[in-house]
Amino acid sequence: MLPMAVRSFAGALTAFGRLNIFLLTEEVEDMVTSAIGSDGVMIDITNADFIWDGTEPTLQGINLKLKKGQTTAIVGDVGSGKSSLLAAILRQIKLVKGDIKVCGSVS
Repeated sequence: MLPMAVRSFAGALTAFGRLNIFLLTEEVEDMVTSAIGSDGVMIDITNADFIWDGTEPTLQGINLKLKKGQTTAIVGDVGSGKSSLLAAILRQIKLVKGDIKVCGSVS
């Protein structure tokens, strides 16, 4: 029982440390939204590169158009950039090249 409690406590400390770093991190950039265009495009990413930290882009040359009501699946292997793409749409990751437009609100 004691070894399991120690392991759980160590895991909790690690999680709290990561949560603390996340909550104290400054916003990358403000989320700018606009009205839905006449073409119905809700998310438009054009030739965009995104970077978490460091110098190498995490995502490169991203082009994506998502229309209102369209169902889209993001699939891939572990480490292929699925979560980074969602973070890019939410502006949690820095845009270093290209353009991104998000219409409406994101919650």
